[in-house]
Amino acid sequence: MSRPANPWWKRVQRQWRQWRGFEQTKTHQVDWVIKAGQKAKRVTFQTKREADTVTHALETLAPLGCFPKLIAHQDQCVWVSFVPAQPISDDPSDLISAFFQKLYGHQVGKVVDEVSSDTVLEAFESNLDTLRASRYFNEDFLNQLALHCHRSRPETVCVGFDYVDAIPKNFVMSQGQAIGIDIDAIEANVLLGKGLAKAEYRSLMNASAHLAAFDTRLVKQYPFVRLCFAAEYFCQKLAQGKKRHINPSVIKAWF
Repeated sequence: MSRPANPWWKRVQRQWRQWRGFEQTKTHQVDWVIKAGQKAKRVTFQTKREADTVTHALETLAPLGCFPKLIAHQDQCVWVSFVPAQPISDDPSDLISAFFQKLYGHQVGKVVDEVSSDTVLEAFESNLDTLRASRYFNEDFLNQLALHCHRSRPETVCVGFDYVDAIPKNFVMSQGQAIGIDIDAIEANVLLGKGLAKAEYRSLMNASAHLAAFDTRLVKQYPFVRLCFAAEYFCQKLAQGKKRHINPSVIKAWF
């Protein structure tokens, strides 16, 4: 027995956006199923490679307890445990900060990939060109974005697993901690801090108030990472036809 995890209006909305020719962010199908007598979530990806990638991430990060437990993986399908929401007495922003501290600390504390920031800056410049061509943004804002991104650029950056779609609906508070339930939002080989920047942008937490708890390497690269995130995110929202998610005033506060 199974039923779609997303409400009917969300499915219709995605079809409408696809009909309008906008870029689709979600190409997989999510269903609630009963597996081995337990409620579980089944995510069906478009390709087996996507399913393999997510499975590897869940297996690698399993010791953290930050994500649903992997139940099974077959071809394009991945089954994970259902995580029930529970009342909490803590501030949700503190729990989300603890989530990212655990996620990043687990990786930085071991062997983490450290790469030149040159490629990252090239991607930023490409995104900036797209933003300029859109004529949607004030030129002074884009100039300031470029200036501060270059000024904050470190020689090298740490990359690894990150939870890149840190928005309210993608977290469940359970057993006194934040659990990231959107498993396809776990991405490998991305700038560490990208997910934190998304959480800060969406007002889930004030990252600056929590940075002292993070590894010094992450603290050093975070100003650069979040401005690179901003350029990429705005490009995505333009392509998706979701201009209501674009708020340059949030980014100006980061300058």
